[in-house]
Amino acid sequence: SAKSEVLAVRIATLIDDLSDLSRLKAGKVTLVRQRLDLRAAAEEAVAAARPAAEAAGHALALTRPPGPVWV
Repeated sequence: SAKSEVLAVRIATLIDDLSDLSRLKAGKVTLVRQRLDLRAAAEEAVAAARPAAEAAGHALALTRPPGPVWV
């Protein structure tokens, strides 16, 4: 059923996240800090989520400043 599939995806995501945390704690992954344009990242996230949102009858809106937002 659809609910079972959604639950399976959520469980798989949780397992992936826990696996990532385990690798981080074991020192097997090195995080590299770098500047990120938060505006561009938000635009990409909205573009990726928009088809699913519209298919569900929702609209996504993003209010952003005219230039990059560095973090």
